[in-house]
Amino acid sequence: MVNLYGPTEDTTYSTHAHLAPGEMPPPIGVLLPPERGYVLDRALRRGPVGVWGGLYLAGSSTNPGGGVPTVIASGMIAAALVQRYEN
Repeated sequence: MVNLYGPTEDTTYSTHAHLAPGEMPPPIGVLLPPERGYVLDRALRRGPVGVWGGLYLAGSSTNPGGGVPTVIASGMIAAALVQRYEN
């Protein structure tokens, strides 16, 4: 079985994981190319591996709030911030 994960703002899927029988909770897995993902704290800083945070996705399949300004403002971060983590 395969778990495919993608939030509403993703037009398809962002991650995938092959599941073992009875594996719970199912992991979201690894990123599908060419997507990029970052786990950030409340101040939008990257933390060390294993620390809890919010999952922020970037890539060609993300759809910023479906074009709805209030959704974009409440749940999306600027591309400039994402670029800070990619350089």
